[in-house]
Amino acid sequence: MYLVKSVINFFGKKAAVDIFKIKALFHLIIFFGTSFSLTAQNASLQLASNNKTIICTANCTDQNTGVLNGITYTVYNNSSLASKSVSDTDWNRVVTTGVTDMRKLFQGETSFNQDISSWDTSSVSNMEALFQNASSFNQDIGYWNVSSMNDQNGVNQLLDGAGALNQDLSYWCFPSGLPNSKLQNIVGNNNPIASNNAYKPRRNGGWRGVVLADGKKIYSAESLKVGLFK
Repeated sequence: MYLVKSVINFFGKKAAVDIFKIKALFHLIIFFGTSFSLTAQNASLQLASNNKTIICTANCTDQNTGVLNGITYTVYNNSSLASKSVSDTDWNRVVTTGVTDMRKLFQGETSFNQDISSWDTSSVSNMEALFQNASSFNQDIGYWNVSSMNDQNGVNQLLDGAGALNQDLSYWCFPSGLPNSKLQNIVGNNNPIASNNAYKPRRNGGWRGVVLADGKKIYSAESLKVGLFK
């Protein structure tokens, strides 16, 4: 209303004749401004049953934002994620539900070590060299869903040279269709997981046993006798 009065004072009495038009225009500005603001923050987010993964369930357009537990997150797609600067400080507020390709995302990024444990990787089919030579990275990504990793080249050098990574990845369950020769390339060399069988990923039906819905693992005496994968 202050804006309406200012317009009248500026133009004089003649403007008073059109006061209703000015009011209408003023309200239109407010309406459209509010509408655009709401459109920019309309992603529907929810926390997965593991209390870790953040999933976008509706309006998951690239760069849409949504609020979960008081924190604002931004939705990314393949292109925007690949072009995101590694020096950004908000990687922990990235939503990746629609992302299918993460190849070489942090390859050679020797200083990167942000918390990306909440990423939804259920649709990702390619993680080739994702953390290759990311020598400082050591975050808990043990709840990442790798069930869509059917690309036989998408696992090559995934963790190779990630020298600081010392997290339990035994919950990772790759599709059974991946051949053993490819599965051996997941861990690679020069990282603590390579020499720690308890932390190594598994394949569907592989040696790490069964992971129940509540996250508990079941081991059998026979399964612990074999190597990395069956």
